[in-house]
Amino acid sequence: MSESLDKIKVTIEDAYNNGNLDRLNDIYDPNAVRHTNSTRDLIGLDAIKKAVANMQQANPDMSFSLDEVFEVGDKRAIRWVQQGTNTATGKVWRNTGSAICHLVDGKVIEEWNSFDLLGMFQQLGLVAPTEELTARNS
Repeated sequence: MSESLDKIKVTIEDAYNNGNLDRLNDIYDPNAVRHTNSTRDLIGLDAIKKAVANMQQANPDMSFSLDEVFEVGDKRAIRWVQQGTNTATGKVWRNTGSAICHLVDGKVIEEWNSFDLLGMFQQLGLVAPTEELTARNS
């Protein structure tokens, strides 16, 4: 793994798993933008840190691992796994996703995240399982 990829992996895992959110300063530009399939865009490093802190608060035992990280030019592609126990529901959940990051001068300036939000909501009991939804519409 290149130094750049290793730095991203170690930094993200430390920030998400150990709450060391200031480590994100090492890999994100202060004006970075994160696009996701679940919320509005997060604009700025402070907004990204707040989103991570909120996730940690809702899931105190959350663990996050980057299973694959690779690079092509100024882009980094990441496949990740995240899991935890949600404090509101008491249910354990596991989610996988991917991110594509655009770097300038070694820092992420834009990131596109995609993950299975429906599957996560189903695991938390917030949405009926797919089979149940299909049966209702038959």
